[in-house]
Amino acid sequence: MERLKSALDHLDQAIGQLDSALTRRLERVGSERDSAAAALFEAERARLEQALAEAEARERLANEREAQARADADAAATRLDAAIERLRTLLEE
Repeated sequence: MERLKSALDHLDQAIGQLDSALTRRLERVGSERDSAAAALFEAERARLEQALAEAEARERLANEREAQARADADAAATRLDAAIERLRTLLEE
């Protein structure tokens, strides 16, 4: 009976040690998972920030080109108006 009680005590201690080891392992895995998730989040955030910066640069370039096209169109309209006015003057003479 004493041997059985001793064996049960040893079994109880072994179960306690196993429980502690499993708890530590789960904490370590959770920490590793959290670290991996944080790294993935940071990588995705960096990728999105880069994509946003590129989109903003393309938008600025498009706005600059649009402004230049408007300026060119205004200059052409001014030249055409001047040419039309010269033709009218010539035709009236």
